Amino acid sequence: MITKQDAVSILDDYLNRGRYGPYTGAEERVIDDELTLERDYGWLFTYNRAEYFRARDPHQSLVGNGPILVRRDDGAVIRFFSSYGGEEALAAYEGDPEKFPPADARS
Repeated sequence: MITKQDAVSILDDYLNRGRYGPYTGAEERVIDDELTLERDYGWLFTYNRAEYFRARDPHQSLVGNGPILVRRDDGAVIRFFSSYGGEEALAAYEGDPEKFPPADARS
């Protein structure tokens, strides 16, 4: 079992390695704590560029940055398409977790 702090570290490491979509690790990212959702099985995080949060300017927003689930039991990272909102992503995951395999942290 991991803690929320562990999950944040796992997510940060995952993003810093440029594993998810258009993000290359060159920009500061911020997790939106207000949109973080916790369930018994993990945490769903929403993140964006720090500049987006400073200016609230949609032109400063990342593109294609869907929510990311970090599972509590094993720290696995589950990516969702950007078309999913937080609750929608969790409902889809809860409906059929097998449809959402963990991302390969090594690739």
